[in-house]
Amino acid sequence: MPEHLTDLSHAIQLAVAPVFLLTALATLINAMSGRLARVVDRRRVVRRRLQEQAAPEQKDSLERELGLLSRRGTQIYQAIF
Repeated sequence: MPEHLTDLSHAIQLAVAPVFLLTALATLINAMSGRLARVVDRRRVVRRRLQEQAAPEQKDSLERELGLLSRRGTQIYQAIF
């Protein structure tokens, strides 16, 4: 293969590589932000149930879940930003 074609091929590879990297990064961030949204939605449901429920055993369980969701949300948020 002539050298100018090799140089052109290398230049195209260098130009296209960042596109694939940015696409992969955008996909990863999109997946994590979707998970964060689900955590936020679930926390809202748990808080609402916690306010409505009066049974102590349910309250303890919901408070544990709320703590778990809080940690999970913090970790996802830190992973994104």
